[in-house]
Amino acid sequence: MDPSRQMGRWLVLGLLVLGVHSCAPPASALDKKWPDYKLLRRLGDGKYDYMTAPVREGYVVTRKKDTVRGYVKIANFNHGRMKYLSLLPFDKTKESDIINIPVEDVDVIQVKLPGGDDLARYRIIEGSTCRILGERGDVAIYYDPYWTQDVDGFVWTWNRTLLVTRGKVKIMPSLRRDPSADDSLLRYINETYGKHFSAKDFRDRKEMVEYILDREGEGHSAIG
Repeated sequence: MDPSRQMGRWLVLGLLVLGVHSCAPPASALDKKWPDYKLLRRLGDGKYDYMTAPVREGYVVTRKKDTVRGYVKIANFNHGRMKYLSLLPFDKTKESDIINIPVEDVDVIQVKLPGGDDLARYRIIEGSTCRILGERGDVAIYYDPYWTQDVDGFVWTWNRTLLVTRGKVKIMPSLRRDPSADDSLLRYINETYGKHFSAKDFRDRKEMVEYILDREGEGHSAIG
């Protein structure tokens, strides 16, 4: 093939790829489009600014079983209780195109995690997008994480693991910065149910979550 013609084909292909990606701006470029979900952070020298909640690619399933796909705003309890879940459809690019879904109409949220194709599922609990650790009937465990790092290098973490039993929400005590970590769940099991398990008694975190769901489903009254 004529080298000049081959070069022309590659140039056209490159322009087409660029055009496709330009139709859907990256999530990081959209973070500032929801100024109502923001957290005050320290910049040093007595200065502060606001850090907005992150945007993730995914979809929302409503209680009417409609599916809305796009860039989803993942705001947690540090940003205040949400009244609406914000989503920008993939085929839209303007701030005026953002859809605000009332939280009472949201059933489940699924998004891609940063840095790969791993997926996470969320529900809105008390106005926060909380990651699902486990659900069974009217008993569920959710994780409400948040972290950021300021310009001085300090990492600020605010985390909650929530146990929802028959509509009642309880904040589970944690041992580490990550309340959903295995040792925190193990501590909760031993202290709440009067057990003396060690980490080797469970295969993984999921099995610990399943144990708690089993016990709470039996009607156990957790210690406050």
